[in-house]
Amino acid sequence: MNCAAGQSRIKFGLQGPNVTVAGGPMAMLNVLRYTRNLINWVYAEALLAGAVEEFSPQES
Repeated sequence: MNCAAGQSRIKFGLQGPNVTVAGGPMAMLNVLRYTRNLINWVYAEALLAGAVEEFSPQES
């Protein structure tokens, strides 16, 4: 996940925090909460955010 975030940041010339939030099934809600807080606290004016769910077999 860090690789894709870093490559996007370089390709599009993005500035500011580059954060990976691990949240399992609730990842998108965690991302939305994190981005809302950054905007509300005026740490950012606009953000690019996304979430990915892993669909691989679970191992015990």
